[in-house]
Amino acid sequence: MKKVFIASLIFLSVLINILSFNKVQDWGDDFAGYVIQAKTIHTGSYSALRSDIKRNDFILNYPWGFPLLISPVIKYFDSNIIVIKIYVYLFFLASLFVLFFLFIDDKEKALLTILFLASSTYFWDFKNYILADIPNLFFVLLTLLVANRYLIKDKKINNDYFTSLIIGALIFLTYIIRNQSLVLLPSVMIVQFIKLRKDLFRAKSLLLIFLPGLVFLSLLFMFNQLIPIKPVTYLDQYAQLSLGKTVWNNFFYYLKAWQELFAITDVIKDVNTAFTIFFLVFAFIGATITAKKSLLFITFFVVSISLVLISPFYQGIRYLIPLVPFVFNFFITGIRYIIFHIDTKNKFKQAAYYSVIGFIIFLSIKTISVYTYQSSKSEQEAEWPYKKTSLAMFSFIKNNTNKYEIIGFCKPRAMLLYTGRNAVIPVSYEDCIRKKIDYLVYYKNALAEQLPQDSINSHRNDFSEVFRNNDFVVYKIGNPASQ
Repeated sequence: MKKVFIASLIFLSVLINILSFNKVQDWGDDFAGYVIQAKTIHTGSYSALRSDIKRNDFILNYPWGFPLLISPVIKYFDSNIIVIKIYVYLFFLASLFVLFFLFIDDKEKALLTILFLASSTYFWDFKNYILADIPNLFFVLLTLLVANRYLIKDKKINNDYFTSLIIGALIFLTYIIRNQSLVLLPSVMIVQFIKLRKDLFRAKSLLLIFLPGLVFLSLLFMFNQLIPIKPVTYLDQYAQLSLGKTVWNNFFYYLKAWQELFAITDVIKDVNTAFTIFFLVFAFIGATITAKKSLLFITFFVVSISLVLISPFYQGIRYLIPLVPFVFNFFITGIRYIIFHIDTKNKFKQAAYYSVIGFIIFLSIKTISVYTYQSSKSEQEAEWPYKKTSLAMFSFIKNNTNKYEIIGFCKPRAMLLYTGRNAVIPVSYEDCIRKKIDYLVYYKNALAEQLPQDSINSHRNDFSEVFRNNDFVVYKIGNPASQ
């Protein structure tokens, strides 16, 4: 009966999420980059993309896995926002399905973990961003499912070698979606070392340890031959890294980042720091008491955290998304363990345990329900690329400029996607000269960097207004482009 009730709440949470998709896409133009890459896969015009990469300020060569995944949708539905968002959300639903089998040894706890994820206020909001993280979550969990069944439960797919081959292939698929998922490979190898430590130097043991890596490298080599444009690696960002300072700063940054999980959850948001500490403490307890059977998960967790600690980038809990299901599961394990080891009657333990879990779930479902209702009633037109004023600006640029001219705009990839014109971001008058900008688009509601209005006013003779509406002003630049 309890499992049926939990399953009903999961269904309710999923339904609320499905009813709350925004019909808009915000100005974060990672989406535009992914769509441009997906279109390139269909057209095969890699030389044009290579030229755009040289002329555009932002990244147009993300890992090719996510563009490859969305390319069928882009081909038939172009940039239909809702269709793409629903398609990406299917990977989230598939992740919930995989989670059940990942924690199937305790079905009730597995269902509660799924419920925590399905009703999460963070994921309720995150589903409206068209990014690689959710498909990546699915493939990470699928890889861990196969690897855990083999390494911990000794359940093979046909035989040892074939299972290792499958694990290597899954790590490859996960890696080409998000490069950070490479942490799966050392995680699997570490557990293999531990498992085979008594026969470590036997040929079979060494082959099984290194076979996933060999498969991964072989598939990566072949994939790179098919896609002539190599994805960005960010390795240059690590060259000037101050390791000690970075690790120190990142430790506190990512410790605080866990607060994002409940940042908009009713009631909890008012005591978020204290609640996050409470949550993480019990998650740590849960991980500790299940260390043996959760060896792969804990290893993956530790290696993943080690990577973000040395990362020069800050993306909040987004970089920790593959770890979230395990934090939820460990929390449930930890709170149950502590409560049921209190010296009191069993019925009080049951009441206390389900009260804590139920309170968090109730607040989460209540919050996403309220936000879904509010978003459905909102009549305010959102700031986004498909707003009427945005479309008018894009139309002007497309019809009044040529493809060789450079546009100054705060969202370069969006400009390229919607107009076919390359763009750069000027933040000073000197940037306009150095980057040889022909037209400048000033966005009145910009949150990102752009050329300040004061700089335009102080060089008024070089900026000729050619288009204006409530949100945008387009200037033809005279002297800078010719210098």
